[in-house]
Amino acid sequence: MPNLKLALATNALFSGICACIALVLAPEISTWMGIHNAWIIRIIGGGLMLFCLSLITVIGKAEPPIYLVLSIIALDLLWVLGSIVILMFPPTAFNESGETLITFMACLVGFLASWQFSAIWKR
Repeated sequence: MPNLKLALATNALFSGICACIALVLAPEISTWMGIHNAWIIRIIGGGLMLFCLSLITVIGKAEPPIYLVLSIIALDLLWVLGSIVILMFPPTAFNESGETLITFMACLVGFLASWQFSAIWKR
């Protein structure tokens, strides 16, 4: 169980930090990525903040319910799948920095999903 809570806490920390950065630095991030609308970054930041708060709620339970952890893993995997789709069929022209950031984030989220799944499996 401690490994599962550590994996979830790491996901919450990562999501929370990314949310704060996205909400505070949306114009700079959008310019750096080659996106012309900072509101896209702000929407992503808001969604990540809600996700982070959901993770904190699950972590606070004495024993996180499997169905909630599986839901979190599914959301992480949807993020990875969405990143792949965005890279294959970009809705806007990302520059190389934008593509690199999307790829890097997808890899990290995929790692977190696999860590969480592994922690459930060992339970």
